[in-house]
Amino acid sequence: MNTGKIKTVMGLLAFFLISGCASLGIPERRQTGMTIQDLERAWNEYTVYYSATSGGIPTAIMFAPKNNETRLVGESWTRVEDRGTLSALIFRIKAFSKHTSSTWGIIGPNNRLFGYIFTPSPRILMKAVDTHTVYVYRVPSRQEITPR
Repeated sequence: MNTGKIKTVMGLLAFFLISGCASLGIPERRQTGMTIQDLERAWNEYTVYYSATSGGIPTAIMFAPKNNETRLVGESWTRVEDRGTLSALIFRIKAFSKHTSSTWGIIGPNNRLFGYIFTPSPRILMKAVDTHTVYVYRVPSRQEITPR
């Protein structure tokens, strides 16, 4: 294959990849008025996961609504099985963070609410997998993202 054909094929491939990603949009976090207390009270309406540092310190709690066609997924999240564990995680995030923790709505494709995340971290990285799925990466602690 000559150089001109390779450039054309690569250009078309890049165009289709970019246009495919653009149609899903980039998920974002947004204030919704939901509080961590509201989510803790209604915890059984959600599939709950947490993210932690390599040392086991929790950095975020994610709430994915049950009975919903949307999905929040990620490889670095551990499922919370009971309310006692959830309460302990909330306490640890509040107690060990030097910064205020916030509850954010996760807004995905088609401007839909996919769930919530509670974290003191300013960095929440996500990507839309398809119109029903948002992939949420492990949330780093502030110490992991702040230059020393």
